[in-house]
Amino acid sequence: MLFTLAAFAFFASPQNVAILQDGARYECVDSAVQGDLQVLTPYGVLHCAQNPVVDVIDASAEVKQLERLCELDEVAWMTRIRERGLLTTLTTTTPTIENRPFWLNSLAEVGRGLDPLPQKTPQKKRLEKLWSAFRKAAPGPAALLLGRVSFTSQGAQARPPHRITLSDLLRAYKKDDVRRWGVFRIAERQLEHDLLAELLNASTQDAFAHTRNAAAQASMAIDSDLAQGHWAYHLYGGRSGERQFSASHLGQFGHPQEALAPLMAALAASQIKTRGTGTPRGSAFFGTQVSVVSDFSVSVAQAAVIARPRVSVIMSGNAIDVRILGTTTVSAITTALSQLTSQKFGTKAEDWLAWYAKS
Repeated sequence: MLFTLAAFAFFASPQNVAILQDGARYECVDSAVQGDLQVLTPYGVLHCAQNPVVDVIDASAEVKQLERLCELDEVAWMTRIRERGLLTTLTTTTPTIENRPFWLNSLAEVGRGLDPLPQKTPQKKRLEKLWSAFRKAAPGPAALLLGRVSFTSQGAQARPPHRITLSDLLRAYKKDDVRRWGVFRIAERQLEHDLLAELLNASTQDAFAHTRNAAAQASMAIDSDLAQGHWAYHLYGGRSGERQFSASHLGQFGHPQEALAPLMAALAASQIKTRGTGTPRGSAFFGTQVSVVSDFSVSVAQAAVIARPRVSVIMSGNAIDVRILGTTTVSAITTALSQLTSQKFGTKAEDWLAWYAKS
């Protein structure tokens, strides 16, 4: 029995689950038996020649048992549903906006191993058909398809039909957040330099966390220096939301050598004392001061020659011009610093600045 893309419109009741030799579970829609080397799921064929089916169970009772967990902890529920192989339940759920990134990434990871195309589909047509189905599918199946698209695409050095063309990426870009997320994931896979400007803008301006993070990760893969420079600039020149997202990206994706200085400079701005009106500005210095004798002044007193030393101060470090940031941005910066440095100084800017001055 061959699986076709039309099966994406079919949602089987989550009952039969095939258990593989390594313990992995996949929902199956046919009469799978022990020893099978492939499993037909509602969303594609899983080829498992090195990991055969060892058992098939009815998992419908497990779905009901896990309903209470969904009310208490949605991420834990999705994790358990995925572990138990209840693919239809996971694919057709509607998670909260906060848990949408986890849901999409989980489905994409599962989808890498599921082949939704008939076995006889020519290799040069596979990527085109998968991408076409991704553009049209509902969010859950689309995430599964994105995983298979990423698996099938041959990366930055490939040529069509073994990579998604720029025009195809752009056609899918503006449909919805799931399509943008998919475009950004493929842009990272294929190192699409022509999309870098769109990626950088989306990393600080898109309305959804999963699309912002996907855009940021792709930007770092394509040009890490330009990406970090873009976020460092928006720590000062952007709107409040852009500053928070920029701080988050520097903490999550930045390189410590390049990302630490702009984050600390922005944090120093929060310590400026304000007077009068207008946007307050100030400066901060991080470094060391060393006093040395650079010369002597000679003076004569009562027939005695006295050498008076001239003391110079050598300063080594960074002097930074800074301006005031809001408390929400400060909180985002301290969180980013914790991610970047693995230090735990909480949300007090003074503690972070003292640590940086000593390091």
